[in-house]
Amino acid sequence: MPLLSVVLPAIAITAVVAFGLVGLFDRPVEWPRVSAAVHEQLLLAGPIAAMASYFYCSNLAGRRALLALPTAPRVGYVSVLRSFTLLLTWMLSAYLLPFVPLFVYMTATATYGSIDVFAALAGPTGMGLAVALGCALGTVLPYPVLAPAAAVLVFLLFQLPNVADPAAAAFVPTLGHPMALGHTENPVLVAYRLVAMLVLTAFALGLAGLVARRTQPSEFVSWRTAGALCAVVLLLAVPLANPPRAVLAEDAPPKACRSVEGVEVCLHQGHQQMLETAVPIVRTLVEAYGSRPEYLAAAYESSLNAPDNKTTAEFTPYTTGPLERSIALSVSGHLAGLGPCRTALSSGRISVHEYEVRSAERYALATWLRQRARVVAGEPVPASAGEFFDGADTAQVRSWLAAHRQQLADCEPLQGTV
Repeated sequence: MPLLSVVLPAIAITAVVAFGLVGLFDRPVEWPRVSAAVHEQLLLAGPIAAMASYFYCSNLAGRRALLALPTAPRVGYVSVLRSFTLLLTWMLSAYLLPFVPLFVYMTATATYGSIDVFAALAGPTGMGLAVALGCALGTVLPYPVLAPAAAVLVFLLFQLPNVADPAAAAFVPTLGHPMALGHTENPVLVAYRLVAMLVLTAFALGLAGLVARRTQPSEFVSWRTAGALCAVVLLLAVPLANPPRAVLAEDAPPKACRSVEGVEVCLHQGHQQMLETAVPIVRTLVEAYGSRPEYLAAAYESSLNAPDNKTTAEFTPYTTGPLERSIALSVSGHLAGLGPCRTALSSGRISVHEYEVRSAERYALATWLRQRARVVAGEPVPASAGEFFDGADTAQVRSWLAAHRQQLADCEPLQGTV
């Protein structure tokens, strides 16, 4: 078997993973996200490995079928394990290579936390599962032309937690849930997933070994085969019947806070340096409003436990997006009364149609606040139902805000003009 059929997929895996890791930098790079990336990058790398394994093993299986005598002794398990070891060595090395500079960078720059070793182990274990599935399919159906189909099947399998049932994360490497500071992967799920993938890998290799030996159909029926099949069915059925929680939030994540204009601005301790960006934005928005309304008491990063969702604006600390815009959109929206409207909708006090109409009125105010605070330059004020802000100066809008503060706080219709 030409080594090129292994080297080319390995190069493709390295390129795909390296490109995928660039996406980590759209937000602060943290150990929980890096730990999860070790297994999440298998969403594309896994199918490539499965396709390479299928092609390699199907060629060997087909070649033996043509050249070996039907009565010749078979070394099915040995042959399958040799192929699996060779393929896994190349695929896993190629997969982990792009992580080396990322681990070096994190070790040198991270100020909070450390890698979740057991969560990250789902990456190598998942790669073993992808290779084993490719080998098993390639041995059972020794037609190299079907290699892309094997890639599609593994891709769909690894996509299950994202598009079908989140409980599938208990037996595939992908989690289907974003990670950030303040969250950890459920240790019970992590342990179960590792065991389940190892069992599935062993089952796939065992099946490939039986087929490679040209085992008679009657030999497949044995207590060993039945026991292995029952174990696989049980491992798949338990999480589907009783879905586990994939991610756990810290009960009391450490936070760094600063009060500005009566608003408590808090970020996770690991993002403490971002306070220097967040505090001036909150200050300028509240000053543009005139004074802090009662329905805005705090601005919290989304990974923290907000003391009161009704009076707290939540934002996500993006690094490209950028952070200023994320904070400005959240705080200005809350100042404009979008927070009380979301609360009224969730409680059933207003209908969806009423929410849409009243939110449209408030979006214009939120944009006006960002303009006056000069947070997002060049952002046009959208047309609102009452056109409250057309041609109005700051003094007029603040006077209008003082007269309509209660309507904003209660998500009532905004009547009149400035």
